[in-house]
Amino acid sequence: MTESLLSGETKSSLLARAREAGYPLSERQLKRWHPLLPGSGQVHQKGTRGSETFYPPGTGDQLLLICELRWKRKIKRLRDIGWCLWWCGSQVDRKFWRSRLENHAVWFDREWPKIARRIFDRDGTISESGLRFFGKFRSPDIRTKSAPFRQLRKRTKTGDWETFLSFLFEIAAGRFKRWDNTRDPTGEDLKSDKRIVDHGFGFDRARTDRIGEGRPWLEGDIDEPLVRLSQAIAKGRRLAAVLASTSAAGRVPPSGVGAVGK
Repeated sequence: MTESLLSGETKSSLLARAREAGYPLSERQLKRWHPLLPGSGQVHQKGTRGSETFYPPGTGDQLLLICELRWKRKIKRLRDIGWCLWWCGSQVDRKFWRSRLENHAVWFDREWPKIARRIFDRDGTISESGLRFFGKFRSPDIRTKSAPFRQLRKRTKTGDWETFLSFLFEIAAGRFKRWDNTRDPTGEDLKSDKRIVDHGFGFDRARTDRIGEGRPWLEGDIDEPLVRLSQAIAKGRRLAAVLASTSAAGRVPPSGVGAVGK
């Protein structure tokens, strides 16, 4: 244990690295951020007085990510910094991400059946009352405490709102199999729909936005994960159970999923 720590980084070197990068990091702040960093240890080296705090190799890179989130992105709460670190692919305690995912999954399992009854006809198509429901919630006069919903509404143009919500509810109803281009030989309508959905969710920004020298929050095609999610819902699996089966091992995503989670 001692030998592995000695190959790592000291507290003083971490403070110096942050300050060289222009961040006003203090010892007190570094101590407050300990839950966001890999485990440290005290090592007494022969021939010296006292002991030195050592951190595993790579801690300095993670510290610079935290500094950027705190001072450039203006994210102050530990839980929000930890959430962003997880989406960046950093190793953080599961308390920073699992409870947030679980809370959303429990809400979906409880509320979605009620919403679906208002949105869909018996044959599975979106009803007239469902379309009115879409239009109602597009209005800025309808207040909501849900920050993600407010962000969705802000990013989606008035004329694109029904297209976006139709796609969203198709996933949530377990009916999304993938993009249907059979009725659009030119592909123009399909491109337009994808653009609307990408912008509404913030996927377009997530493909270019990054923290430090890391990879973008989102890479690759998002279609396949959405298909798998919709299929799980179609089979009657509760979202909380899906989450438990996929994240129980504490797996870190290869890259983040952008503005939906931020």
